Amino acid sequence: MQCEASSETGRKLVDRLNDLVLLMDPQHTILDVNQAAVQALGVPRHRILGNRCYEVIHGTAGPPSGCPQVGLTRQVGESPSFRFQETINERTICLVCSGLGDEMRGMEGIIAVGRDVTDIKLAQEALKNTEQKLRLIVDNLPIGLMIVQQGRVIFGNPIAWQFLGAQREEVAFVHFLDFVHPDDREMMEDWHRLVSSSQKAHPATYRMVDVNGRSRWVEAQGIKVMWDARDAFLLFLKDTGGNETVDEERARLEDELRQVRKVRGIVALAAGLAHDLKNVLGIISGHAELALARAQKGDPSEYHLSQIMEATHRSEKLMRHLVSFAREEIRSPQVLNLNGEIERILPMLTGLLREEIHVIWLPGRDLWDVYVDSSDIERIIINLVLNSKDAIPGKGTIIIETQNFESKESQGEGGRDLPQGQYVMLSIGDSGCGMNSKTMARLFQPFFSTKEQEGGSGLGLSTVRQLVKVNRGTIRVYSQKGIGTRFEIYFPRYSLSEEQPPTCEIPQARNLESLKGSETVLLVEDQKPLLQVYAKFLEILGYRVLQAQDPAEAMAVAGAYTGPIHLLLADVVMPQMSGLELWEKLHATRAEMKCLLISGYPPNVIFGKWPLERRLPLIAKPFTIEVLGAKLKELLKEDLLLEK
Repeated sequence: MQCEASSETGRKLVDRLNDLVLLMDPQHTILDVNQAAVQALGVPRHRILGNRCYEVIHGTAGPPSGCPQVGLTRQVGESPSFRFQETINERTICLVCSGLGDEMRGMEGIIAVGRDVTDIKLAQEALKNTEQKLRLIVDNLPIGLMIVQQGRVIFGNPIAWQFLGAQREEVAFVHFLDFVHPDDREMMEDWHRLVSSSQKAHPATYRMVDVNGRSRWVEAQGIKVMWDARDAFLLFLKDTGGNETVDEERARLEDELRQVRKVRGIVALAAGLAHDLKNVLGIISGHAELALARAQKGDPSEYHLSQIMEATHRSEKLMRHLVSFAREEIRSPQVLNLNGEIERILPMLTGLLREEIHVIWLPGRDLWDVYVDSSDIERIIINLVLNSKDAIPGKGTIIIETQNFESKESQGEGGRDLPQGQYVMLSIGDSGCGMNSKTMARLFQPFFSTKEQEGGSGLGLSTVRQLVKVNRGTIRVYSQKGIGTRFEIYFPRYSLSEEQPPTCEIPQARNLESLKGSETVLLVEDQKPLLQVYAKFLEILGYRVLQAQDPAEAMAVAGAYTGPIHLLLADVVMPQMSGLELWEKLHATRAEMKCLLISGYPPNVIFGKWPLERRLPLIAKPFTIEVLGAKLKELLKEDLLLEK
């Protein structure tokens, strides 16, 4: 009885495996199979047992040519094992066959263990295709692109190597700053530290010197990235020209105009490619995640699948940097408390300053909220702090302060009116050299600098004024020669009537069990590979899935389905009509149905100037099964959708 119980326990364990298991006698007759093998072969168990493996798998009367099992009986003493691949029901199965027995007893049987590797192979092929497309974009950019790690240029496109006058192997041991003109070295060292300590893009204009000693003016944009799991920064370079004659300058400007037109075309192409590549990345990461879910813990394939998912994440970030550099980034204002923003930035500011400069932080109590762009606030503060640093010749102090301010009547300094109302003031002052009235009059002019005369760079103040303006703020400046300078920026207090774009951020879930549901979801996606991936995600999460590949089919499916449809999950950009238009048509007859839109575009682009009540929840491509599950749970649990 104990032996029978052990045997039954063993069978249950084998049946729970995701891998295929077949047990055969020396004549290849199948004696037993587990449930995974039954599902893969697509044949009932009773029609498998007693038949030879080649009859079931290949439908032939004998073993196919080159079958590795044929030689197993002749190599029993060597404990033979063969690894090979078979295509079963259009799925690729990796099989390992081993002989059972020894020299004393002879061959007693054959055991075959197989694993479905179709998703891995599809993901690898899609990843290779994406890498080729990204390489095509990078190599044909009209600007230089470099990856700098530990001060060394480890990657570059053709334009970048042209700027350096050499290839990677020729400059492998040369520091990046050695390609900077000596007069610009100190400025670029500060810039290098700024880029290395921030997650935002930062500009710089300097003279680059190639290996032959020739110099050129370049405009650079740098942003911190992760490259091969280590810190690095991504650098974009544009040749801005040098000192030309009038005729040469005219020719250069005409050439730049042509380049601008060319870049506009490339930007339009890049935007379209970015959306298409997000679809491809969604297919790659989706198949990789599905394969990862089936992999046994500790299995070697777990590592390879995680590397595929990490590579897709890196590809998405690189693609986003490429597109955002070539065009004006879409701003994302939100409700913020300036005290929290400044406390987040303070550690980074400390790394930008000399040791003899002390920062004093005076946060206002019960500070009101403001409606601004977080990245704009960071750029404003960094520019003003760097300006203060350059204005302090030795030891000194920079004071950063916030407070609530209420203007009783229109008031201003130097023509900068401050209308009646409530404001949050951000103040940055220093104990530097100060400015005279002549300098104050030109302070915000583009390209105006007092560095040579006064010791302060003055760079970035034109940018500061523009950033303050687009965030509906007002800037004041107070300065006295030999005493210091104080910038005061006033942002309007946030009121609840101001519109905010819907957020796409979704907290990561702890496990899939807590995210499962049982409702009916109408899934509409015009890309068939993505449709299959998303449908599988929904099935794993427990939802009943109705599929459609275009809006017309979705209308037909919804019309024919008699039960309730709890949610529409639809791509925004589709033929015939958009996901927004499809939702409005379906919602007219199914008022109970909620909606979640899928898109590779940010909310600002999709909804534009639509009023808040017409905006719908979004989930950004590519996404994981956990992100999808959390968002669906959120929407179906609470009535978060505002009726039109």
